[in-house]
Amino acid sequence: MSQYFVKRGEKIHGPFSEEKIKSGLKTGKLTNSDLASESQEGPWCPLSESLAHENNTDTNPNLISCPDCNGMVSKNAVTCPHCGTPLGKSDPLDLGFDNPSPQQQQFPQQQQFPQQQVNPQANQLGPNAPQAQQKMIQPSNPPKDPVLMGLLSGCLLLGLGQILLGQTTKGICILLGGIVLAVLTAGISIIIIFPAAGFDAYKIATKLKEGKAVGEWEFF
Repeated sequence: MSQYFVKRGEKIHGPFSEEKIKSGLKTGKLTNSDLASESQEGPWCPLSESLAHENNTDTNPNLISCPDCNGMVSKNAVTCPHCGTPLGKSDPLDLGFDNPSPQQQQFPQQQQFPQQQVNPQANQLGPNAPQAQQKMIQPSNPPKDPVLMGLLSGCLLLGLGQILLGQTTKGICILLGGIVLAVLTAGISIIIIFPAAGFDAYKIATKLKEGKAVGEWEFF
């Protein structure tokens, strides 16, 4: 038989047997509002609920005992109505963040692939850029004559052959670079620059004539 401590105000009395508790309720020495617990440390709940817990636990399968106050509550309750302790049931207002939605259940989660490392040099432009990243010049139809392109860049105007072949930026840089070097060397550099530019235009035109694509900054 269970023994109960009774708490009235700040004073704790007991322990008392269940018979004495019931007798005290009948005589008026105890009231249903008095608090009772099987331990002096609590938890405390009204006497009526403590006795109901003792008498109804085995007879009413729809009731369970609150782990904190020992009060009898419905097994479907979300929280204890006496002390507010969560009872571990699903909240009917659960927003479902932890449960997948019907749409998420219908479609499997897509596989995530590791992000590839990007080479910072892969996006650079200019003569040092990888050929795969350069703008590719496709063969023209009809193809331009390699000898004519070589003569235009090597004898007429630096970079003209490259410009006509589609290497516009490269041809302009050759022209400007040739002018700067000619000024710095008093014109001596043209002995090297013009033949080199003409030979480059000839080789690029030959590749295009053979049906090969060339990079915008490709040489020879």
